[in-house]
Amino acid sequence: MTKRSRILLATLWCCVHVASSQIQWEKYQGNPVMDCGPFGSWEDMAVIPSHVLVQGSIYHMWYDGFDGAVFRVGHATSTDKGMTWTKDSLNPVLTANLPWEGTSLLGVSVIYVGGRYNVWYTAGNTNGVWRIGFATSPDGKTSWSKAMNPVLSSAAVGPWAGYRVELPTILATDSPEGFKMWFDGVADITLFAQIGYATGSSETTWTTSGTGPIINYGGPGSWDNFQLLSPKVIHNGQSYEMWYQGVSAGADFTKGKVGYAKATNETTWTRNPDPVLLPGSSGSWDDVGVMPGAVIFDGSKYHMWYAGYDGSKYRIGYATSDVVPSTGDAPHQIPASFVLEQNFPNPFNPATTIRYSTPRRSHVTLAVFNVLGQEVAELINGHIEAGSHEVQFNAHGLASGLYLYRMKAGDFVRTLKLHVLK
Repeated sequence: MTKRSRILLATLWCCVHVASSQIQWEKYQGNPVMDCGPFGSWEDMAVIPSHVLVQGSIYHMWYDGFDGAVFRVGHATSTDKGMTWTKDSLNPVLTANLPWEGTSLLGVSVIYVGGRYNVWYTAGNTNGVWRIGFATSPDGKTSWSKAMNPVLSSAAVGPWAGYRVELPTILATDSPEGFKMWFDGVADITLFAQIGYATGSSETTWTTSGTGPIINYGGPGSWDNFQLLSPKVIHNGQSYEMWYQGVSAGADFTKGKVGYAKATNETTWTRNPDPVLLPGSSGSWDDVGVMPGAVIFDGSKYHMWYAGYDGSKYRIGYATSDVVPSTGDAPHQIPASFVLEQNFPNPFNPATTIRYSTPRRSHVTLAVFNVLGQEVAELINGHIEAGSHEVQFNAHGLASGLYLYRMKAGDFVRTLKLHVLK
């Protein structure tokens, strides 16, 4: 990668995009699991994971491709739990094409609900103006319908992110707001970056806390005292967990490491003092820097897809981590039987949480039906590890009324009622 390309990549990606001290990551021996495209292609200099979504036995990845000038979004699938990926023949599947978007589009966060893929993304160009947009697609690859204007911009956040806002992670929740967003913001051309939080009453209507960043960069001499970038957030059933890229003062973003923070609510975070995923050994494919792209927790194991940089190209790697509770952390208990709990809240609008438990690794289906017995949403269809789990159901697009949700796992079948009230 030439110096000019690194500078442009830093300008476009500057904050590329879920591990406390009790979580140790093990990199997959077959890394990298995805390489750049051939010379002259739209992804010949970088492939960087943005989001991984599991639907049944298929893993879907949306990733950023870079050709030295422009970012675009590609799509790939895996049938072996994310270790071997097949890129889509339609790639790139999402590009900048609206006046406000500039030239590049990257860093998507995806929620599948109501038969459509909801995607939040970052768009901008070399003038430093980066904002967050929203689009939907029936298949996550084609027929995109975009909001005509950004859904979150620097003007709505405040001076601490006056230069740009970017690279969000979105969760649908059972809160009155409906959606939660964590993003990073940059104040000015010094490129100091911090992490902020917003709530959404709909996919396109967002309100920030108004209190500034929720996580600041580290103190003098720390490994992340310059930039905290691209927060990746999950809820593990007990608490929120965040992985981010940290960069120290005097280092460019390509030399980042992966940091971790934990919270019991959305805005109060305790950061781990040390990075939890480091670059590889000298001469390896990820020996310069690493950044998290997507994290999944299946009840007993964490799975991370991350980007690694060797001084020339970004490629995608895979790592796993078993849960090893430390003092003060409640262990993940294995339930004695299958359980499907009543959703909460109920009635609800538009989102609710459904909790369920599995005593062993099992193939689980969980779907929502109308009173005529017609399926309106498939929430789970695949193998689930032993443990207690939860899934969010967003009834956006459904009429008010009574619905049923049914869980099947082996001989276990249970059906409960839920009430959409709009």
